[in-house]
Amino acid sequence: MASKRVFLLERDGVEAGAVASLIEQCGHQVAGVAHGLEDAVKLRPEALDFALLERDLGDGTDATPIAELLSAAGVGFAFIIRSGDRADPALFPGAAFLRKPLTAAAVGALLDTPETAPPERWPEQEGEANRQDEIDLIKSKLQQTAMRAGPLPRASGKAD
Repeated sequence: MASKRVFLLERDGVEAGAVASLIEQCGHQVAGVAHGLEDAVKLRPEALDFALLERDLGDGTDATPIAELLSAAGVGFAFIIRSGDRADPALFPGAAFLRKPLTAAAVGALLDTPETAPPERWPEQEGEANRQDEIDLIKSKLQQTAMRAGPLPRASGKAD
């Protein structure tokens, strides 16, 4: 597999260094690193083969504008999300989601795919769908239990 030029958008400098190390460990080169939208908008998509974008950049901003820029330029990308975040494949159909903490195996599997655009569904997303199904089932059972139990007794605040 040919080495890919990978752009990285990661808000935390320490984590960016760790992810950049994983990219290089997998035989690819880091073509640029940005820690926020201001830096990321300066990227030249024609100089890239792929991008890893931290989805949540803090302060209410996310990587959507950069994903749109890359998508328009035909550059494949994947979102990096935290362990508690939910992947939203409807926002960018076909986009991959890598869950933190990242591993060399996950990064390598993603970057070693011959296509620049990721496949429809990565194995990690299947796990996400299963987790979401489990969460929905638990919520449903909790709601059913609450309905059967009825309203909670009101505290009167008076001693009997």
